[in-house]
Amino acid sequence: MKTTVFLQLNYFTVLFAAISYFVLGSLWYSPKVFAKKMLQLNYIRPEGRKDPTKVALVAFLSSITCALVIDYFICLSNASTAIAGMSIGILSALGVMSTTVGVSFLFEDRKVKLYMNDAGFHLTGFMVMGIILSMWR
Repeated sequence: MKTTVFLQLNYFTVLFAAISYFVLGSLWYSPKVFAKKMLQLNYIRPEGRKDPTKVALVAFLSSITCALVIDYFICLSNASTAIAGMSIGILSALGVMSTTVGVSFLFEDRKVKLYMNDAGFHLTGFMVMGIILSMWR
């Protein structure tokens, strides 16, 4: 592993990409977009949800981790165009996120529609982060 790559990361851009991913999630899972369907497919009642502050904090920390990893891949590949960044985002989403989440969904016997919704969000978010991180090098 090239540890010098961590010195090349643009931490301001990583933070901006993480915020963008977090905002996309807030919109994606808003009541006007997919929240009702997600709650229905998960058999969750809105009043039975967990502490929103704790959920938001963990989601944001996860967003930062995703952005750091994607920026690491972008640095290693010297990606500097939107298409290259988007490609790294797609590969990260398809190669890591969709496969691991897909296996979890299978073992948990969760609905395919819910998987497609969740995977669609992460795929879109990873692409957006890849574009941001590659363009602001």
